[in-house]
Amino acid sequence: MTEFDQKIVPLTVIELTSLPKLLTNVTLNNNNTDDRVWLTGTVQTIVGSLNPLPGFIRISLQIFRNDPTFTTTPIFRINDSVVDSGFANDNTTTFTFVDLSPPTGLNIYYLTGHILSQDPQSTQAFIEKIVFTGAEIKANS
Repeated sequence: MTEFDQKIVPLTVIELTSLPKLLTNVTLNNNNTDDRVWLTGTVQTIVGSLNPLPGFIRISLQIFRNDPTFTTTPIFRINDSVVDSGFANDNTTTFTFVDLSPPTGLNIYYLTGHILSQDPQSTQAFIEKIVFTGAEIKANS
């Protein structure tokens, strides 16, 4: 590992919508075309629901490289269903991704989230906690 960046957002309230919303970002300076970038993230989500319970919302977490407008194709996407069961409402999604071909120079990785779909009982989805890390990894010799 030659470079490491991390963002830990211990307690926040970010309401998700149907459009990608920035959760956080990490910045790495890639100095070798053979290097890779290892990205990891953990996102805690809660769902607001009406009675009767349960309620669920499908969310998408995406990583965009060097695109603060989120209009290009993400380099990574993971979808998850977050549920308010009436008993538990803290949902945690964790992921790992390797960017095998990062361009040389400064790269900013943007972690976004948005709602894909929801059932009629669900009213909203909030991101509460975020951990996002990136590390430049030297290629094997």
